[in-house]
Amino acid sequence: MQRRSCNLLDTLDRKMRHHEQYIQENPQNLEDRPTQLPEKDAKKIFSVLGVTTHLAVSWGRSVLRTFRVWKANVRAQNKRINVAKQLAEQEAQLAEQEAISTCGFFSCSKCGTLTQGTLEAEQHEEHCQRRKSKKKGEECGFCIQLPQANNFTLRSNETYAAHCRTAKSQHVHPSAEDLLCEKCDKYYDPTKKTNKHKCQVEVNATDMWVCVECQLVPRRTHLFTNVRDFKAHNQLYHNEE
Repeated sequence: MQRRSCNLLDTLDRKMRHHEQYIQENPQNLEDRPTQLPEKDAKKIFSVLGVTTHLAVSWGRSVLRTFRVWKANVRAQNKRINVAKQLAEQEAQLAEQEAISTCGFFSCSKCGTLTQGTLEAEQHEEHCQRRKSKKKGEECGFCIQLPQANNFTLRSNETYAAHCRTAKSQHVHPSAEDLLCEKCDKYYDPTKKTNKHKCQVEVNATDMWVCVECQLVPRRTHLFTNVRDFKAHNQLYHNEE
């Protein structure tokens, strides 16, 4: 009997949640979904319990309300447990990755793209479907380091300025005049007469994880000492998983 009543309450809980979701999404309630447990279902609860009473409807609804509060608490607790478990797994993966992945840029033997981190570079090369460009021009040192699959080899008759103009229309990219500061590792325009570049801080980019895109953003941190902070930055600013 206990199992039968529990199964019935669980079924009625799901049914009422389904109705409530519909009413929430469709306030006009064109399908005339019930806002409270129907009398027939309320009486069924006491019928399963083997109890006869003229208050079966009100008591049945009260029993279901109590059950639904308990069930909601159980679902919320399970959700917290699952979230905590997922976070723990992610932390463990990042810790493992941090332990085995060495920072720095590594060239893919298939397409030539530079990928940060030994582990990440291995994963990139394993799944890489591209081939090195047959273009005879120079390579763009910025595009070759981007995580996206961008064309970084110029055509033989293509100027760097033309490449920069084209690239800037497709993704973040420095202008042809921009230089990379050796002190703060940020790009700046030396031709600007106003707002001249002044290093906010002098950094050592060696053995650091570099956000290439944020090298173009003057006041945003782009160097990180560990892969965990680097990935958190990418999730925050670049929507990378």
